[in-house]
Amino acid sequence: MSNQTIPITLQWGPTGEVFTAADIDQLGTFLAAHLSGSIRKDVSFYLEVLFDPTNQVSGVNRIFNITQRIDKYWDQAQGRYVPITQYQNGDVKNTFIGGDQISVGWVLLDGRAISAIPGITTTQTSVLESLFGAGGNLPVVSPTNTQNLPGAAAFSSITKPVVLPPNGGMSGTYVQAEAEALRDSAAAIEVQAAAIQDMASTLLLALRSSTTPLLYAQVFCGFP
Repeated sequence: MSNQTIPITLQWGPTGEVFTAADIDQLGTFLAAHLSGSIRKDVSFYLEVLFDPTNQVSGVNRIFNITQRIDKYWDQAQGRYVPITQYQNGDVKNTFIGGDQISVGWVLLDGRAISAIPGITTTQTSVLESLFGAGGNLPVVSPTNTQNLPGAAAFSSITKPVVLPPNGGMSGTYVQAEAEALRDSAAAIEVQAAAIQDMASTLLLALRSSTTPLLYAQVFCGFP
């Protein structure tokens, strides 16, 4: 990212003094004493903090919480610094982290009772209960890190057999050639059905066999 220019306005404070500088340092001191500066109103600065201030810091609308690694802005209605996030309560993500991340609002979906989740706030509890019921349990969501799935055309590439005789092609009396054709068609269908069954078994095995690293699911319930 290129350097950004901060729009600072400098204003000279008139002075009636007669001044002669003995050196450049004296001139600099004199100028600094009679210059005032202002920054454009729409320019703001980040304050880095370990913990959120309980009251708005004078002139500071945005902070960066180093502990939570979150940008926040001052919400006048709530009277506190509120996280800036793209997530909504109830959003779900896959992750390789097999535990809760309460400080940033994520809870592992592993079937626990909501009341048994350690460290969550009252607000986070309310969010989870609005999703899963008062006094309820988290759902169990087990994403699979799969391998060895059948190829994209694995099913469509199985040849569709031609059934003989065609529909309505059997004569009213017994004809051996027609019966033999029907027998051969049934045998071909059996082969293709076995191929579909084998491919389905391969797919099921791949879906049920999670490889390492294990994949987990978490739900967003808001920041503490």
